[in-house]
Amino acid sequence: MYSKFEDINAVIKKASMLFTTIEQWYNNSLEKQNIDYDLLVEIKDFLWNLRSGLDYLWNKIWLEYFPMCNSKNDLINKTKKLSQDIINQLELYQPYTDNLIKNFNNLNNKNKHLTLIPQIRKETRQVSVSNWHWNVSRWPWVTFWNWVSVMWVPIDPATQLPIPNNTVKTEIITWIDFIFDNTEIKELDSNISALSFLKETLTEIKKIIREIEAHI
Repeated sequence: MYSKFEDINAVIKKASMLFTTIEQWYNNSLEKQNIDYDLLVEIKDFLWNLRSGLDYLWNKIWLEYFPMCNSKNDLINKTKKLSQDIINQLELYQPYTDNLIKNFNNLNNKNKHLTLIPQIRKETRQVSVSNWHWNVSRWPWVTFWNWVSVMWVPIDPATQLPIPNNTVKTEIITWIDFIFDNTEIKELDSNISALSFLKETLTEIKKIIREIEAHI
């Protein structure tokens, strides 16, 4: 149970189930160049259910949508009739105080009112060098000079890899991720990893519900 209210539990449970589906579908999409539109619809529904959980919660307090404010003055204007305890708690989870909530609000509004959020495939390569005792990893933006060695094996400056030998094992690892495209949403942070963000947001919304309910 995420809440003491059945309607909130229902939409948060649905969001949790959607996240499981999204995670499986997402992992199956890593070898593709693009995210399927069906998956984008699942992400839209996931965000909508989380937002509904907040709105249902706020309906127990005041007959309005859960306030998402860009300034303290805006928050004060929208919560004049509420106790200071609730206002203080609410302020912790506003776009101007919580960056994750800011991005959640922007993504949810964009999905709901305009279009589905596109995602961009991102590949990051890593070189891993290991032997029976040590492991060294290097990202591609790190360049070795001619005289450098790894685990006492010289680096070939042309390939930036250890010279082939029987002492160490060299692997080139490719990390694949999809990030939200913020081209049309300038307020959205750059390079947001889609799956990580959705997981963190689910955890954060559950936390908000529990903490605000403690004051009502």
